[in-house]
Amino acid sequence: MNQENVGYHKTPFGEEPFCTVCGSDVYWVDCENCEDGYSYHDCGEDTCCCLDPLPNVVCDWCDGEGGWYVCPHCDKKETKPDMTRLKQKVICLVGSTKPEWRQRYREVLEKLTLMGNAVFTVVWFRGDFQGDFEARRELMEQVHYLKIRASEVVVCISKNAIGEHTEMEMAYARSIGKPVYFAEDLLKVEVE
Repeated sequence: MNQENVGYHKTPFGEEPFCTVCGSDVYWVDCENCEDGYSYHDCGEDTCCCLDPLPNVVCDWCDGEGGWYVCPHCDKKETKPDMTRLKQKVICLVGSTKPEWRQRYREVLEKLTLMGNAVFTVVWFRGDFQGDFEARRELMEQVHYLKIRASEVVVCISKNAIGEHTEMEMAYARSIGKPVYFAEDLLKVEVE
């Protein structure tokens, strides 16, 4: 939610935040990209020789706030940072590998790449592989989970492309602290 839509009212316990749009209480979500508003260390040297290199670069997801407020009524799903902040990240695409989703993968891959990201995507769609796919299924699944672990963010190509495997991949990503986005939100973003 836009932080400008957060107001505060006095209670016996102090000031409590609320949504100025609908009046509901809001809750805080910690940023998954940083700790205390700083995402990494940069002392300006090519080779850092700092004895205690604490993060000193303001997080570009939360603008150094360490998180953001979410309104359970105005925000239909758990709000993540502004999609325009998805720049220079390593991203893994997940979703159905049915051939009808091939074009969506291309659109999302192109958009994320033009935003300056490195993107892991699927190798084959169903029916593309020449040979015994079942013999390679376990290896392909292991490689896909490796891509999820290596990425900073996971993007599901569509809210309508979530089957059992995709649900497991998204749950796994969240369990290891990777934020999950949906392409429907991403495709609305204008590329600079």
